[in-house]
Amino acid sequence: MRRPWQPYISKKMRLFATNKTTLEVTAPRSYGRREAKAKGNLLDPVRGCPGAVTNGGRGCPWGCYAVEATRRQHVMFNVPVDQVLDADLLRKDLRKCHDTWVRIGVNGEPSCNWELTTRVAEVCRSEGKDVVIITRLWGGAPDPGLLSRLGTLGVMVHVTLCALDREPMRRRALAFLQAVNDAGGRGVLRLVTFAFSPLHPAREVQDALWAWGGEVLEQPGRLQPANPTYDEVYKPVYHPCMNHVTGEPNPRWRTAGTVYSGTACADECPTCHHQCLTMTAAREASPYHLPQTSATPQALD
Repeated sequence: MRRPWQPYISKKMRLFATNKTTLEVTAPRSYGRREAKAKGNLLDPVRGCPGAVTNGGRGCPWGCYAVEATRRQHVMFNVPVDQVLDADLLRKDLRKCHDTWVRIGVNGEPSCNWELTTRVAEVCRSEGKDVVIITRLWGGAPDPGLLSRLGTLGVMVHVTLCALDREPMRRRALAFLQAVNDAGGRGVLRLVTFAFSPLHPAREVQDALWAWGGEVLEQPGRLQPANPTYDEVYKPVYHPCMNHVTGEPNPRWRTAGTVYSGTACADECPTCHHQCLTMTAAREASPYHLPQTSATPQALD
């Protein structure tokens, strides 16, 4: 009998960790990003993401790790499901959490319910935790009232983009990041980068996103060779990624590493000194590994 496909179950929100964010993992395996039993600093007000249906069902141009992991569990990741906020229970978890900050948005898209996400952020701040929200804005931007509440909390919002996203999506995301800054929060462009050939049109767009004028955190894109995006990149500089569990190269995923120097997410959370930029905001302009092209923000048009 085949295992039925079903969406996430709506449960009370609890802090959790994954084998990316903690070294304390039980029963490790050589694939996937599984939730760890050790308590962490991760939260999902919404589980699931409508962006899962993009890129031929791979989710986003680089291929979403959560789409792959939930497929093995027969979970319909493309269906966002609100989770239940029990403020008292969440406060108990927060008081046991040794981290000074909480990440909202791991296995789900927070923008699918900004009201719930904002209330969760308010609970976290009431316990003295800094809040980092990571979103692709698949659910759109919050209304002005919610944005004002997030700004009052001093929330940091990362919006993930790449040069292969369509122009309206890029424009909308950058406008939202500026609105977050104007409201008193901190907007960060989480730029997923690829090593394009010097003549590839997306390269100039990527350079322009890097130079958009606000904070940028580079996240080197990881790709499976079967992903159509892999045909767009300069393959000679790609190499197997390191597996988080085994510490060995994983030929199923390839990366070119950082394209720019400065602040980058190298996917090594247990040893990361940046902690999604809660610890540092340093960034410096730098050249490509490949010959540099001239780019201006007008390339975003």
